[in-house]
Amino acid sequence: GSNNIDAIDHGDQLASEQALTAAFGSCAATNSRKDLSEAEAILIVGANLTEFDAVFALDVIKAIRSGKPVIVIDPRTTEIAAKARHHLAVKPGTALAALRGMMKHILDLGLQDEEFISQRTEGFGDFEKSLAAVDVAVEADTCGVDAGALRAAAEVFGRAGAAAIIYAPGTTRGDIGRARVAAIADLALLTGNVGRPGTGVYPLLSGANSQGLADMGVRPDRLSGGVSLTDADAVAKVESAWGASLAGLQSGIGISDMVSAIESGEIDALYVVGADPALALVDEKRVRKALDKVGFLVVQDSFLSDTAQYADVVLPAAVAAEDDGSFTNAERFVQRVRPGIAPAGESRQDWLIVQSLAKRFGADWAYARTADVMSEIAGVTQAYSGVSYERLEEGCVQWPCEEPDCAGTGILHANGFARGKAAFTPVEEGVATVREHPEFPLALLTGPVREHHGTGVRTRRSAGVTNLVAEAVLQVSSEDAKTLGLAKGDRVAVSAPNGGVVETTVHITPSMPAGVVFLPGFSPEAPVTRLIDAEEAGLTAVRVQRLG
Repeated sequence: GSNNIDAIDHGDQLASEQALTAAFGSCAATNSRKDLSEAEAILIVGANLTEFDAVFALDVIKAIRSGKPVIVIDPRTTEIAAKARHHLAVKPGTALAALRGMMKHILDLGLQDEEFISQRTEGFGDFEKSLAAVDVAVEADTCGVDAGALRAAAEVFGRAGAAAIIYAPGTTRGDIGRARVAAIADLALLTGNVGRPGTGVYPLLSGANSQGLADMGVRPDRLSGGVSLTDADAVAKVESAWGASLAGLQSGIGISDMVSAIESGEIDALYVVGADPALALVDEKRVRKALDKVGFLVVQDSFLSDTAQYADVVLPAAVAAEDDGSFTNAERFVQRVRPGIAPAGESRQDWLIVQSLAKRFGADWAYARTADVMSEIAGVTQAYSGVSYERLEEGCVQWPCEEPDCAGTGILHANGFARGKAAFTPVEEGVATVREHPEFPLALLTGPVREHHGTGVRTRRSAGVTNLVAEAVLQVSSEDAKTLGLAKGDRVAVSAPNGGVVETTVHITPSMPAGVVFLPGFSPEAPVTRLIDAEEAGLTAVRVQRLG
């Protein structure tokens, strides 16, 4: 067998999986969104909530309207940042410095939760030493924010009886992504904000079923339930259920190494299901060359994506309204999906396509319905062992749910951590790497817009959505627009040191700080991934030039 399997967004989740597993023993949202109503303070790091998760944003806006303090660490003046009591408009790549400064000030004021730290954590001594020489004023200067504002935000968070932290995939990217997430976990542990209502850590995920993919082992080094390939007892349980030997199965090639493996010939066949790597993966031109080079490419999708243009075989899959099964959202809720209409034409539900292929390869899979698949999931995945379709008919279930009559688990770590005691991580120094490119003076940020999902392979086909946002525009500050001689609606070329160039339209907005531009990722005409070099860690520098 092969463990060369991964999810398209694993790169955005990897830092969280590493840092939160090291800190808590598992990686998932610790609480439910409804718990935010009990939070006395909310910290948002690098998340433009109204664009990334509009439903989640409503809960935060309700908190703001009720008078609760919300702290936003973000270079941009997002809609939530404009409403928040504290907006730390940090320089791009310096959120870690802001978190360091906040934790140092909390320690200086003696606001740490001593009882929680002594009873439920380990490694506090080394963590405290790592902050000993930190100067809050220096960290504030590094971030480009007022030291008083940084101290005020820290004190609000430290004095709250219950505080929650929300962060987006952008926080996890780059050369210090793991360090940022580790600092977020440290801040939660320092203040005892884990395992209670109104507290917790919320890593936002880009896909409706991103958590479900991770839970099912769609990773190159894990099996279902996050089981490590070195866990002999857990692997034996999976072998028994599958009737297959996994002896000697090594970690496979993940999404971050897929392109280089195709280039070297290590991968000569690729099966892409419901993903669009041609637009989703950084270094777009290099990715397209790899897709053109791979010996045999199968794409299974509901639409003819950019990736499907390179395919040898396209397997038409049912759309969401035609599908059957379940998905697990970022809050750990397992939910049923039922078909509203029959699949169109020759398209089939994904699980039926996969089962048919498996049988062609000699497997004796005999799932008669998706409930049979869920039964197997419950048999090999500890956190799902009490989940069944009978339970899901009554409503969604929040894992871990390990008994048939279990009500689910709304708050993780309430009675202990999977690793025993939670672990502090010494806080790293430094900020995100910014390569010195005098000819490319602007920092590039990217992310979603609420009208389009992912690469837009589905949403771009909706006339209603494209009427709202038809193209990806470059957001530029008024200061930079004046310097560059730009006006709203001008066409510009955006170029990067890797040789990538895209053409797009300018939108001048007060939400952008000087020296920073933003380009969303849903457009095949102006793919932001063309500008980002997979081999260069840290922030991407770009140049903007007016056309015509």
